[in-house]
Amino acid sequence: MAAQAGPASAGRPRCFEPAGELRLPLDAMLRVMERHSYADAPVADILAEAGLSTRSFYRHFLSKDQLMCEQAVVSVRSFCWRALGVIPRV
Repeated sequence: MAAQAGPASAGRPRCFEPAGELRLPLDAMLRVMERHSYADAPVADILAEAGLSTRSFYRHFLSKDQLMCEQAVVSVRSFCWRALGVIPRV
């Protein structure tokens, strides 16, 4: 008698690696905010721009405010790397 395989994982497989999935809403937020102010940029528009689901967004961020804070950290880190002439390890 053949051994039974374990249960299949629930849901669709992820389309992106976690680091790539994290980068998508950050980049999309900047593009959406070019068209709208921060207050007028709904999460739904950011997700549509990024091609991500609500579940993907909330896997990484609690809110649009947290997304904005993360974008600020990424921007400052990038500025510092450039100012110091450092090539970041990815």
